[in-house]
Amino acid sequence: MTMTEQDVIAKLNELTETYGGGPKVPGAKTVYGQSSWFNDEQVDMLLRGYKALLQNPTVAYVYSPLLHQYKGEVLSGGNTKLTPAEQFEWATKTFESDYVAMRNSDLGVMLNTASSPDSGQAWEAGALYAMGKPVVSVYEGDLDKDPINLMISFSSSAALYSTDELKNYNFLAISPNKFEGKII
Repeated sequence: MTMTEQDVIAKLNELTETYGGGPKVPGAKTVYGQSSWFNDEQVDMLLRGYKALLQNPTVAYVYSPLLHQYKGEVLSGGNTKLTPAEQFEWATKTFESDYVAMRNSDLGVMLNTASSPDSGQAWEAGALYAMGKPVVSVYEGDLDKDPINLMISFSSSAALYSTDELKNYNFLAISPNKFEGKII
């Protein structure tokens, strides 16, 4: 991966500083942002999607799990100096933080690279669906070559096909639509 997780966090914070204070409409929504950051394609989509959401006047706040890791630790990739007990504490508290954020958010936005799906995002989409919260999913990539699992596609209220669409999407009136890709 070209950027380290700390680089991605710094870039997300920079985007928040630059775009996070724009004007918002009354009733703007809080978003639980579902995105992976385990390869360059996912990082690129995360940064583009986060920026677009910050610029959207119908979005009041975007919770990005990467910005809320317990004690600021990021443990993906197995790179850690924490003991197994400390790793378990980190995992438990990071999970709890994300779950509370899902409960407190109005909706979820899932950024999904077709070529590298993430089981954590699938769980989050299912949890939000079970909570009765809409999930707007953005799919990028070749959806015929890399089909989407039916559980992910059907847990989404609306499907978009570019992070660019997030900047002007009306989250006050989510309009369900049909997923336009291959489903497995």
